[in-house]
Amino acid sequence: MRTPPLFDPPPEYTSVGSTIDERFRKFDAAHPEVWQLFRRLCQQVRQAGHKRYSARMIVQQIRWHHTVNPTRDGGLKINDHHSRCYAEKMEREYPEFRGFFEHRGRKG
Repeated sequence: MRTPPLFDPPPEYTSVGSTIDERFRKFDAAHPEVWQLFRRLCQQVRQAGHKRYSARMIVQQIRWHHTVNPTRDGGLKINDHHSRCYAEKMEREYPEFRGFFEHRGRKG
């Protein structure tokens, strides 16, 4: 059996025809620990004095520094597109983070 690459999401998160938002909702529901890490890192960055920051950089920090559920799904597999979704969720749930992330053109 082939071991999937570290950052390829499992098939259930990449359904053909589903939108990025739908795939994100499935991933987020299955991996609440990623949201906890994202939220904590956002708060740390803000406390360090940053007025704006990259959601993608925070997702990359999670990938690089944290082993999340190494026994499930062969380890963490988080799609780059989810960084936008996590940024939007952070702004919805924590209004003090509105404007903290730069939003570019949106796909899917």
